[in-house]
Amino acid sequence: MLGKNKKGFTLVEIMVVIMIVGIVAAMTFVNLRPRKPGEVRRKFVAGLNMLTTFALRNAMITGTDHSIFFNFEDGKAQIEIATGKKKKDPFEPLRKANINTTITIPAQLETKNFFVDGKDIRKVHVGRETKGAWFVIMKDGLSQSTIINIVDRKDKIDRKSRQLSLVLNPFTAQFKEYGAFRKP
Repeated sequence: MLGKNKKGFTLVEIMVVIMIVGIVAAMTFVNLRPRKPGEVRRKFVAGLNMLTTFALRNAMITGTDHSIFFNFEDGKAQIEIATGKKKKDPFEPLRKANINTTITIPAQLETKNFFVDGKDIRKVHVGRETKGAWFVIMKDGLSQSTIINIVDRKDKIDRKSRQLSLVLNPFTAQFKEYGAFRKP
């Protein structure tokens, strides 16, 4: 005899619970899956291209030169803006509300060369490496010719860390990844 005080769940209620459990399981699976070796590197290059695009547009709008500064000690790359002052460091960090002007350089990426206009500015003193390197994006929309040779220590080919090169297009301020070291 079925009365008003029935006990148990309806088929619809059971289906809703199964759907919710499935959605939660799918979200958990995406976060737990192992990353592909080059995924961190590709995410970094995409972030770097977003920085350079923003710096290019901001340089043209404000009529002020910008630079992308790589701080190898802190593991950061950031947009800087020209101060207009002639001193030892004519750039300062760009600060914009609600816009991230800094990205983290993944620890697995080791910079071997940082060529700007044909010179490896990573090694400015005899054998000594600098703590940072940069290239300039000028107010007219062009950027300095830049090649960054890096080693991705977590992406292996025949048990050797992958060597690759990031080459900046001076007209679009976008990096393209190449599968081997390049020189100017």
